[in-house]
Amino acid sequence: MSAPAATAMTEYFDDDEPTLVSSPLRSKSPLLSSPEKGRDLEEGLTVHADIQHKPGSCSAKSIYVVLGVLVGLVIGLLLAQIRVSARPSLQVAADQLRNISFAADKIPTGSDGTLQADTALWQYVARVFDSRIHTAVKLAQAIELDPWTEWENYEQPVVLDPTVQHTATVILLHGLTGTGWNMQRLAQPMRERLPHVKWIMPHAPVVPVTLKKGEMGHSWFDISAAGEAAGEYPTDEDEAGMLSSVSYIIALVANETWTSLPSNRIVLAGFSQGAILALLAGAMHDEPLGGVAVLSGYLPLRAKMFALASSVVRTLPIWWGHGKSDQVVLFNWAVKSLDYLRKALHMTRVRLHAYDDLGHGVGEGEKAALLDWLAIVLPDSSIDQSHTP
Repeated sequence: MSAPAATAMTEYFDDDEPTLVSSPLRSKSPLLSSPEKGRDLEEGLTVHADIQHKPGSCSAKSIYVVLGVLVGLVIGLLLAQIRVSARPSLQVAADQLRNISFAADKIPTGSDGTLQADTALWQYVARVFDSRIHTAVKLAQAIELDPWTEWENYEQPVVLDPTVQHTATVILLHGLTGTGWNMQRLAQPMRERLPHVKWIMPHAPVVPVTLKKGEMGHSWFDISAAGEAAGEYPTDEDEAGMLSSVSYIIALVANETWTSLPSNRIVLAGFSQGAILALLAGAMHDEPLGGVAVLSGYLPLRAKMFALASSVVRTLPIWWGHGKSDQVVLFNWAVKSLDYLRKALHMTRVRLHAYDDLGHGVGEGEKAALLDWLAIVLPDSSIDQSHTP
């Protein structure tokens, strides 16, 4: 079945001037704001555990439980060899720890002042730290990355704010040597149908690109070859660069969830190199996402994906669009990627949309199909929709 005539949006290899106005990212999270230098470590990571025992409140035993949790968390961070430095992002960690300290006052107590369910506190701890700390530690172990990186190499993302109440977010990643401004051209027409969605379009850091003979350009990771020159399937991959960019994308997701947005209301999407990164970050994320949209990408680090993938990856919805005439990211790479996702990772919610006459770009029919899918996985919360993507 042939696809409709497609107007392709190819990758951009020059610095395009912005043609549309986008508001800056309005976030209180230090991960996406300019870092303050010279902050003292003790100021950055102050844990308040001054819970006082009061009649009718928690018993001394309960206080020890809470304090034990705090001590255990600190020891756990040290054992994980997370190199904590004096950076503003630690304020977020401090706030989370304070929440745990004060949580004891909110847990139901019996008439004798003891906790009715000690497990409630542990469940609270797990819920707060599971995706934040566990994912960061996993990345740190893989490439010896500092999980509290300031992201100094990343510019402020382009953001299109929702026109109604914000209930969902799409993080849209550009291709090789492109910018977030390029992806705004894809997002802008979709806003009318998805007014409740915030669009975040980050910029990759500027680094030397081997494929471009060492020229500097925006790139999520280094690429040495493309198309047939890369072989039957890419194996010469910049693993450290990929995982470093994944940690940044996961930080963007965390920034949204810290504002009380559920993770399943967030979709990662990308084109070409951005699609590769979106797929990797989505597979590694430890909390269920709304889905991942892959536009002309492939599954990276395939030999290690089984170990890298999270426990919730099986139910992750993936929308995959790919042109059969793509000479940059070969269509056969997509077929092999999907086969691995279904057979090795047992993923059941993967959908491939192939376009006969489309090369390395995004066609109009592909845009329409993507928009339909997004409307399903990220419905307006004011409308009752129970469809399955």
